[in-house]
Formats: sequence, structure tokens, C-alpha cells
Amino acid sequence: PACTDIVPINVGREMVYLARRISKPGRGWWWIGGRMLPHETKEEAAARNFERETRLAIRQERLKLVAIYDTRTKDRAQIPQDIGCHMVGYTFALEVTEAEVAAISRNLDKKEYDRETGLVAFDREQLLRENVTQPILDLYDHIFGTGV
Repeated sequence: PACTDIVPINVGREMVYLARRISKPGRGWWWIGGRMLPHETKEEAAARNFERETRLAIRQERLKLVAIYDTRTKDRAQIPQDIGCHMVGYTFALEVTEAEVAAISRNLDKKEYDRETGLVAFDREQLLRENVTQPILDLYDHIFGTGV
């Protein structure tokens, strides 16, 4: 499948916002996203998935494509869940306001994310302390130019 993701960011503070994902695949800290439908552009899919998972409608013009990835996971959301998945994805950055962060936190899809934790801001040091997956660190470094 092809997927689209949106990583909320704050450029001035060099922060990414992640939510604690509770459903397969990719449990743990992650950004917001989902599958593309065959008739959608990547921007349409990103905006649709973001609204579905956060109840926040965004204009596609606010999205900035920051990464295209090819990944494999050991499990997946669909049955059978234990056969893994190979997917391509498009990741967009979205500059968000504090009011949007609060709205997203309140409205996260409770089937996929830990709504009690909400959307949490991370700088690079905090990402390292949380031992996030390498793609999250790579994307942070790509967005903010802090690669080591």
C-alpha cells in the first residue's frame, strides 16, 4: 500500500509533535497518517487521513513534502496481522499553532492513539531519550538540518 503521513512541527522551536500510537503497525511514538485511496493525490490523502484521525481539517497548501520512504513492518493493522507489510509513503510537515496542537490532542482517534497523552512536542534530545525509531530521528534531522 501507499501511505501519507503528516508530522506536525514548530519551526521556531525546532520541535516535532508526536502521538503515542496504540494500534498496529508502528506502536509507540509516531506522527499522523494512513493509507492512500487509488483516486487520491498524496496531498488529498494526507489531508483526509489527518482530518479522520484528528477531526481537524487543513488546507493542502499548508503541507510541505519532506520525505518519501519505503518501509517494511513485522505486523500490520489488517488481518492477518502477523504477515508484515511493505509500503511506500509520503511524509509532509505541517506547521501548527498551539491552538491546533490542543485540538489535535483532544480529538486523536482513540482506536489508534493514546488520547490521554495527546500530541507531545519533542526536540532532538527528547527524541533520543525516548529511544524513538530511526525514521523519526532522520526526519527531524532532515527538517531542521541538525544531522550528526
